[in-house]
Amino acid sequence: MSLPKIMNIFTTTEVTKPERLDIFLSQALEKSRSFCQKIIKEGCVFFHNDPKNPIVSASHKVAVGDIYDVHMPELKEARLVAEDIPLAVVFEDEDIIVVNKPAGLVVHPAPGHHTGTLVHALLHHCKDQLSGVNGEKKPGILHRLDRFTSGLIVIAKHDQAHHHLAEQIATRTAKRIYIAFCQEELFPKAGVINKPIGRHHKHRLRMAVTQKGRESITNFHTICCAITPILGRISLIQCSLETGRTHQIRVHLSHQRNSVLNDTLYGARALQEQFPLFAEGQQALHAAELHIIHPKTNEALHFTAPASPAMRALYEHMLQAQPDFKASKGLAKIFPS
Repeated sequence: MSLPKIMNIFTTTEVTKPERLDIFLSQALEKSRSFCQKIIKEGCVFFHNDPKNPIVSASHKVAVGDIYDVHMPELKEARLVAEDIPLAVVFEDEDIIVVNKPAGLVVHPAPGHHTGTLVHALLHHCKDQLSGVNGEKKPGILHRLDRFTSGLIVIAKHDQAHHHLAEQIATRTAKRIYIAFCQEELFPKAGVINKPIGRHHKHRLRMAVTQKGRESITNFHTICCAITPILGRISLIQCSLETGRTHQIRVHLSHQRNSVLNDTLYGARALQEQFPLFAEGQQALHAAELHIIHPKTNEALHFTAPASPAMRALYEHMLQAQPDFKASKGLAKIFPS
């Protein structure tokens, strides 16, 4: 068969034990296991240093350090319909667009969310200027944010930009910094949480720290801790990720009894009664900063996005309890007065 031109390379440096190739690709590509078995069977997967001999066994064991070339099937014409949904555009040129996604907006179509997503909004805003690397359901999408997490997300307008930015994410040269309000005080106040994350064994919608999970590393430090009149002791923290697991920050903080505020899925109490600006399910978690290299100019770009009104209300509540707290210049951009 003639192989499609579109190709993604995935490195398995995060594999902690032997794993079937179809399972690994399913997670790496965010595709179904049956789809991955199909492309393996059709001879679309190769070792990077052996491009003439496809791997045709779905049970092939993936090892640490392996690099694979995956020739993705040709894209089908997208059937998504553009929707005129307002976007908070932070930066845009002919190569990329950076958006401050509001809490509640789903990034791409999925079961139960076939319309009204960020992708539908981008199709309207960018017309046909989106990369096709991630397929018809995720045009331009390089990384994602949970539905109820707000903050910065970068989208590629063409395939060259997509590959360039994907490499930055894979090699961790792109930096995404989050701000979160969480329960209690963190001990220590700064450090690294290195706990594997996998699907919860009972609750389908939840992830959990589990020995069978994939390596997951979260760096954190406490910005401020205060005893508030309504919420008791809470902390404002900054987090950066070395891995990108589903719900990673939320799972890691919940595991050490510091759940993100209003994250009822992971054990925090609801805040709507005391803080009505919070929507049901909206976590007090915000992707506040993004550091990338421009895919064409190689310029270092740094973006900061203001937090939602709900999170700003929490911030003001904390300041009332800790009036001598001196915010940094960067924090002032995230929580403008």
